Amino acid sequence: MEHRPLKYAFVVGFLAVSSLMAQTRQPAPGHSRGKHLAKTAKVVAQGDGFTLRRTHDSLYWLNDWQLPYPVYQFQTGDVDGDGHVDAMVGVVKATRFYPEKGRRLFIFKLVNGKPRPLWLGSKLGGRLEDFRFTDGRLRALERDKDGRYAVSDYTWGGFGMSHDRFLQKETDRKTAIKSFSQ
Repeated sequence: MEHRPLKYAFVVGFLAVSSLMAQTRQPAPGHSRGKHLAKTAKVVAQGDGFTLRRTHDSLYWLNDWQLPYPVYQFQTGDVDGDGHVDAMVGVVKATRFYPEKGRRLFIFKLVNGKPRPLWLGSKLGGRLEDFRFTDGRLRALERDKDGRYAVSDYTWGGFGMSHDRFLQKETDRKTAIKSFSQ
């Protein structure tokens, strides 16, 4: 049998996802403490097979998936176009490449009734302020380093989100929020 080296992109992608999964400190399958905490936490949002529960300000659960970060947004919709509903969870955390805490986007899909990461994003375009799912697109309210705002639409790009279009660019907060909300 011929031995082929792994492709670089696969290795990098696998390591990045493995690293992010390790950072979420998942309880071992069947770990009773984790399951107990997830079930006793307060339900803060539900939709399409996903339940977001809160244990305290920086410990949330998406079904049985531990999210040890503050959550600022929860949406559901078919992000990747496969006909199944996905969950979009906005978390506040630092990342390896962006050490300053910021708003990040995690996308999960259901596999055999359990949430599994589809994409654990470090960054979209600018600094993420908020997002919502509309018309099959992820709409993002973003801010640049100079304090100007943009409203962008993103679509699934195979592994992560791909910028589709600007609705507003280099504008003030009030104008951006009005465009974001439409």
